[in-house]
Amino acid sequence: MSSKSDKILAAAFDVFTRYGVQKATMGDIAKAAGVARQTLYNTYGTKETVMEAVVRSVADEKRKEITGYWAEATEFEAVLNIFCTYGTLAWYDHAHESPYTEEFMEYATTRCQSAYLDGFELWKQDLAHQIGRFYPAIATDKLPILADFIFSGITNTKQHVPNRDALKNRLDLQTRAILAILATDPARL
Repeated sequence: MSSKSDKILAAAFDVFTRYGVQKATMGDIAKAAGVARQTLYNTYGTKETVMEAVVRSVADEKRKEITGYWAEATEFEAVLNIFCTYGTLAWYDHAHESPYTEEFMEYATTRCQSAYLDGFELWKQDLAHQIGRFYPAIATDKLPILADFIFSGITNTKQHVPNRDALKNRLDLQTRAILAILATDPARL
């Protein structure tokens, strides 16, 4: 991706989370990115196209960050802690810094569902690889199922929590539960 596109997408994410997706205009995005409105329209065409590109970009950036940390992990507990800290807790923190992050996520999951679900599948593949790395006795065909179970459980934990401490406690409990499951006979999973 070109630096112009990166600049536009970073500005768009900022505009969407600052003003809300519904209120944001292509003019707001162009101004924040320091490009002409026509350049923005020529590059993306519509606000929906910009939003879809932002969803893909944000997911890719976060995946690269987390998989970089995962590469250094020496045990699966570290993989889970990294995912919880830099994934779920980071999103929770961001959501509470901006009043429009929830609207952004709602828009991403409904209007940009393809980009959103593609990102989820890549996350699950990466997580399945990590599980296989630390638990080679688990059958290869079971890794995607286990990755889906772990990914869905951890990412959905942020729903309906009263505060960050409660979320952190739930994530810690989930991590311990996942590790306990994996400590049983992994070959039976």
